[in-house]
Amino acid sequence: MVEVRVHDLVLSAATGERLVDEVSLQVSSGHTLALVGESGSGKSLTAGALAGLLPNGVHHTAGEILVDGEPTPSPGSEAYRTQVRGRIGFVFQDPMVALNPVLTVFRQIAEAVDPDRQLRPQQRAARVWELLEQVGLPDPTTVATKLPGELSGGMCQRVVIAIAIARRPDLLVADEPTTALDVTVQAQILTLLDRLRDELGAALILISHDLEVVAGHADDVLVLQAGRMVEQGPVDDVIGAPRRDYTRSLVAASPRLDSPRPNQHLFTLAADDRPVDCARIAALEVSTHYRGAPRPALDAVFVHALPGEAVGLVGGSGSGKSTLLSHLAGLTTPDRGRILLDGQPVWTPRRRLRPRTPAERRAAAQLRRSVQLVFQDSWGSLDPYLSIGDSIDQPLIVAGTSRPDRARRIKELFDEVELPARLATRRPHELSGGQRQRAVIARALATDPEVLLADEPVSALDVTIQARIVELLARLQRERAMTMIVVSHDLAVIRLLTSYAYVLDGGRVVEQNDTDRLVTAPTHPFTRRLVDSVPGASCLAGRPPPPPPPRPTTPGVNP
Repeated sequence: MVEVRVHDLVLSAATGERLVDEVSLQVSSGHTLALVGESGSGKSLTAGALAGLLPNGVHHTAGEILVDGEPTPSPGSEAYRTQVRGRIGFVFQDPMVALNPVLTVFRQIAEAVDPDRQLRPQQRAARVWELLEQVGLPDPTTVATKLPGELSGGMCQRVVIAIAIARRPDLLVADEPTTALDVTVQAQILTLLDRLRDELGAALILISHDLEVVAGHADDVLVLQAGRMVEQGPVDDVIGAPRRDYTRSLVAASPRLDSPRPNQHLFTLAADDRPVDCARIAALEVSTHYRGAPRPALDAVFVHALPGEAVGLVGGSGSGKSTLLSHLAGLTTPDRGRILLDGQPVWTPRRRLRPRTPAERRAAAQLRRSVQLVFQDSWGSLDPYLSIGDSIDQPLIVAGTSRPDRARRIKELFDEVELPARLATRRPHELSGGQRQRAVIARALATDPEVLLADEPVSALDVTIQARIVELLARLQRERAMTMIVVSHDLAVIRLLTSYAYVLDGGRVVEQNDTDRLVTAPTHPFTRRLVDSVPGASCLAGRPPPPPPPRPTTPGVNP
């Protein structure tokens, strides 16, 4: 049994600014405490202090941490790290960052099991196999020989959890452990953490921006804003009946399957009435097989989106969603099948970097103007050495826009995505996650595309920022009458943004329908499993499916 108490913790920057200001909490064995709040609220700093993992430039200036009633040294000191070593396990948000890409799974877990090399090799190996089985990894012998890049996101997160519990900790801290995972894998990881908490007799601190996750897995909740405590108490009280306006705003912003859609024009046709010859963009019987993979990434996939329509692609990790989006954007070429834009084949390069013939050059230029992609990772998709204004300027330069017109267009784009003009001279690291995502969207809109492809556009953002980006995308799609295809593992986001959706599993489309009917009356077992895995899916229980949608009246989409 363990009890951890924090009294009036203060963490400060080198400038003296208080980043965590008099935060107190308590958690004990068998219980889960959730820390919630927007980006910059102090959640991860508070958890990092408990684990002795304060970043450079952050200092402990006041308050204390007690373990089983005994005071500990300053959480930023080596003495603290020595005292809590092995007693606190930390599950990081991004497993691909937390794991060393050039070391095997076995070696990384073995180092956590026996950092001082005091065990015999056979003992160390036995503990590694035990941990791999404990976190539910299939075929531990094979997995142990793999590098992180050879595993799925869910498998990598299980490896991170195995490392965190290697020395049987008394306290397990999980910092956004399911942010980038699809709903089925998310449910598995959360269930695993609950089980390990009970098996180890440990306490669990869960950091999450997903209040539905918190409601389903936490006993108590601490709400933080700008480093200060806003509200705390049992989960049913804080999430079910919040007292503070800030907590109520977090609850209201959390996407649910029954959330009202943003004010947008949505239309759709029944599956049998969606004419391919009217499609703005289409993938016809597309198949792709990567060398060495046991099965195709895409297997005879057929999807299309009509002019001005918002379509969703949803499925688990490895279902082929992002591969299909890459083909639609012309970044990669399928092995078989056709990608059509306004009925014409899309030029895509195979084994050469540049188009050679005049026809290929014209097709490539048309594709760059007409189809643009919003990437999942705003960090990775923006050049860290370019200002935000310069990044947005790049597609305009490629399109041959004159310098005066480019300056005017950049200002218009900043206004359209609601970014302050002063941020044009900033670099990506100087912006918040939501601001960076707005910049990525602005860059995608620079050439006035007819089709916007959005790959997990809000998965890494906290709930309030998610809600604003969803509203922004819905408004832009409505005002520009763009065709939009959204990839997401979050069915609530798909329902908010799209009118029609395709469900992919194992590289195949297993179900397609009007989005509302898809989430309220799924017919395929995999779709039902996706819906059931969404936290808060009980809001749909007993709800009859909506009537078939009316035929559209939007010009250009009638059959």
